[in-house]
Amino acid sequence: MLSVSNGSTITGAEGDFIKVEWFDGNNWQLLKSLEASQGWIKLTLTLPGKADNNFQFQFRFVSAFSSENTGASLDEISLIMDRIK
Repeated sequence: MLSVSNGSTITGAEGDFIKVEWFDGNNWQLLKSLEASQGWIKLTLTLPGKADNNFQFQFRFVSAFSSENTGASLDEISLIMDRIK
C-alpha cells in the first residue's frame, strides 16, 4: 500500500495533473492520476499483486503543469508492506 497520510495538494489550471506510477520490472504502470484541485486530499493506493515480491519494484510521481505558478505538494509518503515469508 502506498499512502500519502497527511495529504497532497495540486494547484493549477485545468488539465494539470500528477500521476503515481509503479515499475513492474519492464514498464511503468499507472496507479493513479490526479487532476489539479484546491486544498489537501488524503490518498491511499493499493498496489496490484504483480508488485508483490518484485525485486525491481519502484514508484514515482510524474507531473505536468501549465505555468510556473502551479505545482504539487506531498506530505508524509509511506510504503506499507507485508513481511515476506
